Amino acid sequence: RARQEVDEHAQHAREASAEEARAVERARALQSALAQAHAERERVLAEGRESAQASLAAALADVRARDVAIEAERAQVRCALGALADADGEVGALASARAVDLAELASASLA
Repeated sequence: RARQEVDEHAQHAREASAEEARAVERARALQSALAQAHAERERVLAEGRESAQASLAAALADVRARDVAIEAERAQVRCALGALADADGEVGALASARAVDLAELASASLA
């Protein structure tokens, strides 16, 4: 009877030891899975940061392109205004020359 009890205790000890070994293995596997999950999380966060930075850089480039387009339009307006001023000056000169011609004609016809 005592031998049977010793054998049963030994069997229980072996089972407990095997269970403990399985628990340690599960704990190691869970630890590994947790480390992989943390690494994946960090990778995703890094990609998110890079994506956000790329989006901001694209938005900034878009704003700069708009600024350049606005400055180009301003230059075109200044050029057009300059051309109008030149044309106005030419019209004024022609009108003055025409007035002089008319004055000379009037003077000649009165003489």
